[in-house]
Amino acid sequence: FAWLRTLLRGMEGPLERRVEYDAEQSLPGNFLATDACPFGFAGIKYVNFLSVAWYATPIRTPELRKFRAARGDSAHTTTWEALALLVSLRLWPPERHEHIHVRSDSLSSLRALVHLSAKSPSLNVVAREYAIDAVHGDYKLDLAVHIPGVTNTVADALSRQWAPEPKRFPEELVGIPEVKMPPLDHTFWK
Repeated sequence: FAWLRTLLRGMEGPLERRVEYDAEQSLPGNFLATDACPFGFAGIKYVNFLSVAWYATPIRTPELRKFRAARGDSAHTTTWEALALLVSLRLWPPERHEHIHVRSDSLSSLRALVHLSAKSPSLNVVAREYAIDAVHGDYKLDLAVHIPGVTNTVADALSRQWAPEPKRFPEELVGIPEVKMPPLDHTFWK
């Protein structure tokens, strides 16, 4: 229940959650795209349909311990997908009055983001982080889009850089600045 105490600490008034779907407020070419595999995860920020920043990381020992997962085990891929969304949202917080548009090929991760909860215990750990961010007003989600995995090629290639047979680094990202991902230690988890 520590996450609940954190969530409610300093809150005044009723706890209220609104999920608005306002596609008109989300500029169609501005979005975050993410992907994950059993070996890594990644995210890309797009502005006017052009990639402007990206990150990619292998799944490291702290994440494996936190979620009681094994490197290369596909059973936790949905958790890694949700974590990729969370990291992207925290790496690229919106400017004032900017609306967030995310794209992922993981329907379960998008549902957890929109509903701020999940049935899977490990996915629910990430969903609680979304909920804490939402209550603090860190970002306002306006559009969550599920895209077919076969169309998510750039983020997919990034997430597979540490796979046994890595994909080529996406040409689209050559010359685009890499953003260093924060350590996913006690300072990351709220």
